[in-house]
Amino acid sequence: MDTVTLGTATPGGGFPIYGQALADTIAETDPTLTVRTQNTKGSTENVPLLEAGRLDLALVQGEVAHEAVTLLVGGSQIEGLDISHLPALVTDPALGERVAALVAHVRHGVRSDEQATTIRSTLEQLLLCSIPIAAGRIRQFSRLTRVRTFLQTHVSEPVSIEDLARMSALSECHLISAFRYEFGLPPHAYHLRLRLASACEALARGMAVASVAYEYGFADQSHLSRKFKSVYGVSPAAWATRRAGTLGSAGT
Repeated sequence: MDTVTLGTATPGGGFPIYGQALADTIAETDPTLTVRTQNTKGSTENVPLLEAGRLDLALVQGEVAHEAVTLLVGGSQIEGLDISHLPALVTDPALGERVAALVAHVRHGVRSDEQATTIRSTLEQLLLCSIPIAAGRIRQFSRLTRVRTFLQTHVSEPVSIEDLARMSALSECHLISAFRYEFGLPPHAYHLRLRLASACEALARGMAVASVAYEYGFADQSHLSRKFKSVYGVSPAAWATRRAGTLGSAGT
């Protein structure tokens, strides 16, 4: 059984209701496909989530959808319809109204062969009107990996989000959001983890805490200690002492 994820919005609004109704309808139309709804922050979050590959489907309306209800489509096979395994974007006001009307109709419990035909016809129209975003997704991932490689090879150097944005050809906000979705942390937090990991290696070699702080771009020993403890739960000096004790015990 295939499972796809449908992004809706925060609980209590119309999108979660419509999304669940759509999921239920698809489940009845094709028992081999499961649609799992996921609450999100709504339209403005659903588009980057889909672009980042975190959603297969998403409901969008308002400015980001040019005043239309927009369905972002991804999947494999639905009742013989050849749907690309890569997501696509559908922005069409008339089609959006058709989807909204269909979902609203389903909410009232109507189930019939005619409705199943309408659902299939709507899906076919979604496919015909869809615009693949795979190329954009690949380009974005390439840009993000370029940023990640830069951070990995410039561990001891200060890095500004402005420089990273220029490097990736993305806006600062888009870069931060996309990088976090792809790699789990925003760029600066990712870079900090790299610096702290390098600091651990230096401490293990016996380098003094003050020297480690200078070597890996921290303002001073206190700055390194605060960041180190926030991630590892102990100060650099305590970590080095414990490691030395562990190695000493292992050698006896």
